[in-house]
Amino acid sequence: MTASKEHVTDSSASGRLSLAQILEILVAGRLPLRFTAYDGSATGPNDALGFDLVTPRGTTYLATAPGELGLVRAYVSGDLQPHGVHPGDPYELLKALNDSLFPVLKNPANRHRAAGFTPEEFHYSFTNTLSREESDKVYETYHIPAPGNWVWAYGLIANFKPGHQETWVDYANDDRAPLLFITGGADNIMPPSVNKSNAKHYAKSAALTEVFEFPGRSHWTCAEPGWEAVADRALEWAVAHARTTAATA
Repeated sequence: MTASKEHVTDSSASGRLSLAQILEILVAGRLPLRFTAYDGSATGPNDALGFDLVTPRGTTYLATAPGELGLVRAYVSGDLQPHGVHPGDPYELLKALNDSLFPVLKNPANRHRAAGFTPEEFHYSFTNTLSREESDKVYETYHIPAPGNWVWAYGLIANFKPGHQETWVDYANDDRAPLLFITGGADNIMPPSVNKSNAKHYAKSAALTEVFEFPGRSHWTCAEPGWEAVADRALEWAVAHARTTAATA
């Protein structure tokens, strides 16, 4: 099985992530299946079994009830179509997709309570460049459950709600500070492809936007060995592009 991923479309023109990019974030890079969607986007191993999300209605089912319930609703309605397995027996495929979801999204009740990671999930999502022993020490020191609502409201549902919301960004704003995206090549939560897509949203702005990738670094880049190089790069970039304002009387 190959591990290559393909994005057929980019969402920068609409200012929203594609469905495949949303799924990549929600599974923190752990997608063993091939996923294609009606917006033309795709992700996952090219030769793997998988699903085709064929209608916006299916997206609504998945967004309003992530986990087993939403998957079953979308499948039974014909909006989520499996490929590579018999259509009458998609259980293992559905289970694999559900098991890949970001932990807080596996249970709709987590929307109204704090939810955390297991040590194994934390190691994969945040500290995958550390040994498991090193990761467990970080977990014991820093991990705390966080409110599930922000993941549901702003990480998932906001992508499908029409109109401006409190998280709306004016990507075309010329009168803003320079913006640098720092991404880790081994980041499973926010992989370089997502950061680069985020940066493209700002293409219409005359203000400076750049992306710098540190190969082999994880989401724990702020504290994993070599963090000093990341901090130095950010500081040097900020100083180089800082705008000065004349003093007024």
